Amino acid sequence: MPNKIISKLAHIDTLKQKSQEISAKNSTKKTKNISNEKSSKSCKNLLAFSGGSDSVALFFLLLKNRVEFDIAIIDYGVREQSKAEVKYALALAKTYHKQCFVKKCPKIKSNFEANAREFRYEFFEELIAHFEYENLLLAHHFNDRVEWLLMQLGKGAGLGTMLGFESLEKRQKGLVKKSVSYAIIRPMLLLKKSEILGFCKELGLKFFEDSSNTDSAYKRNFVRFANEFVECFGKGLQKSFAILEGEKNALYSGEIKDFGGFWVISAKNTLEALHCIDRLAKQCGYVLSFSQREEIVRCGFSCEVGRQSKATRIAKNHDTKNHTKNILIKSSKKTNGFMLENITSIFSDSLETESKMYIFMSVVDEGSGAETLPKDFREFARKSHIPKKMRKPLYAFSLQKKLKYQDALESIIKQSY
Repeated sequence: MPNKIISKLAHIDTLKQKSQEISAKNSTKKTKNISNEKSSKSCKNLLAFSGGSDSVALFFLLLKNRVEFDIAIIDYGVREQSKAEVKYALALAKTYHKQCFVKKCPKIKSNFEANAREFRYEFFEELIAHFEYENLLLAHHFNDRVEWLLMQLGKGAGLGTMLGFESLEKRQKGLVKKSVSYAIIRPMLLLKKSEILGFCKELGLKFFEDSSNTDSAYKRNFVRFANEFVECFGKGLQKSFAILEGEKNALYSGEIKDFGGFWVISAKNTLEALHCIDRLAKQCGYVLSFSQREEIVRCGFSCEVGRQSKATRIAKNHDTKNHTKNILIKSSKKTNGFMLENITSIFSDSLETESKMYIFMSVVDEGSGAETLPKDFREFARKSHIPKKMRKPLYAFSLQKKLKYQDALESIIKQSY
């Protein structure tokens, strides 16, 4: 059973090889008597631990594959056994010489699942930033992926979002302020829940059962019937996911160019453009709903998308003076949101665009406005018909690359074309 499970783990060889390379470098440094705490750090992986069967199984699978990692656990304080789970995490960490980070979550009064997730990821990203972890390891499995698809299907989602539960997801910095750059890796995404439970049983591993998994108050439990469905049709479901992934890649061939602080999306149609926006947004903690996607299209891809604050109850706001839509969405992070601008006209003036559309995307800057830009740049932007949302990022890009304004604009156009 263990060998069969190990053969199904995603990205495990890469994680193992990276751990071995870093360990070898550290051994060399020790023989040379080089003492540097930061450079000698061998662990680049942080495992999100709960004490349940999934995270316990992943803990021991990583050990078996000699992957270096530390663990982090949240005590939500909503169940009596949460203290025992934390105790167990600390005991495992001590036994196997891992660091264990624990954080107590304050009482969540409403919308528990969303707020708990936000608290959880803020904690993980604090650790990732401080200790320079490269990967966040999550214990999601194939049943979770099927449940995700069903939940998104019920909410009204496109193919990209329904298949967005992937074994490797890169979280980029730049779109959201104070964010960190790391990868989310789900090594067990091809394993069924029954296989994980069988692994734990065969090795006699201790784990805790989360009573909230049977509580109908949580929306995720509406699709728990997926466990029986996966057991009956697991092989066919995995083939279907592989086919859908191939069709998604063929359907969405839009490109994203990263200019360090902003992005330019090139797409043949609105579906491709939305898919690229979805990808960037998801990397930074946003999940766009069906209605939000529709609103972005209605705005012609020129809008600001931000997180709803407690003081705000309006779903959208139309500014007739600046013709700007502000679309409020739920986010897993406390961010300022991002802005979109359709800049196809700029490309049309310079190149044969082959009916492509080009979308500028950047973080919302709540700092100083356009009045801080130099007069000569403001004049250039006006004459070149540069949209207001793009002006500050374009100016910053010209300074960074030490280019004249026109050369900076042409560089962006040529790289995005």
